[in-house]
Parts: sequence; C-alpha cells; structure tokens
Amino acid sequence: FIMDLHRNPSFARYLLDKITDVQIALVDILLGEVGDHVVMVQIEDDLGSQAGPLISYALYLEYIEPYHKKLCDFIHSRTSAKIMIHSCGAMEGFVPDLIGAGIDVLNPVQPRAKGMDSKKLKERYGDRICFHGGVDTQEVLPGGTTREVEEEVRERIKGFAHNGGYILAPS
Repeated sequence: FIMDLHRNPSFARYLLDKITDVQIALVDILLGEVGDHVVMVQIEDDLGSQAGPLISYALYLEYIEPYHKKLCDFIHSRTSAKIMIHSCGAMEGFVPDLIGAGIDVLNPVQPRAKGMDSKKLKERYGDRICFHGGVDTQEVLPGGTTREVEEEVRERIKGFAHNGGYILAPS
C-alpha cells in the first residue's frame, strides 16, 4: 500500500475510499445499536514504527488525514462519544493532525518508540488530546521486577496525569 501511495495513487485513493465507506457503514450499524450508551469509539491506523513514521507527513496529509477526518466527522455527527485512535510506534509528528481530524484519545503511546516521551507529549498536546496507555510492554511489563513495574507506572502518571487527560494502561 505504501508503494501504491507513490506508484499508483489513483488505486490508493480508491482503496481508501472503499475502506472508509466500510468503516462508516460498520460504525453506523454499531451506533444504531448502542446509541448513547457508548462513551468511546476506537479506530485503528498504525502510523509509526519503533524508529519513526511509516509514511511521510506529506503523504499522511495528502492521503490519510482526509479519511481520518471523514470518519471522525461521521462518528461525531452520530454520538457524543470520544474517538480513540490506536496507532503504534513513533508517530508524535502526526498528533496535531490527528487532533485536527477529530481524534480525542491517543493509544497506545509506546514510551520506547522514538519521540514518544510522556512529558513532552503532555506539554505539547495534553490540553487537546487524552493519552491512553504509555506503560511499557516491550521490556518492563514482560521482564521487569515488581519495583521496575511500579517505577514505570509512577513515571507515566508523572508524565501524563497532570491536569487530567490520561488513562493509565499498558502500551
């Protein structure tokens, strides 16, 4: 797909149109069933790897962001529920555009991915987005001591929880 963004953009747009239409149809069914009982709708779109973004910011803005916005606008038109995006990896640079597209909550916030420092993310975006996750699942939770896990949890709370806007959870 990433190659299609460069080599076959008409196909990439066609595919994105179809995927977004299917997502909207599924969300429409879901929200028709649960109504106002739902408090959060999760969408997924991994944008980062451990070391950096999977695509350039220019490609995101041209190809992906319009579909995020279309889906978020639809969800927000049907419910007061918050929208959480699951997007792994080093994707800090996308956060302002995700907020602009209508994302309310960012998950999983991988602390070991490049640029995903809790304090810096909170300082830059914490007044506009809620963070969900952050507790390291790559090293600390699977291999850390009880003390290391406790320190990791304290570090995430210290970095993210000031003035609210944080849901403590594993990354």
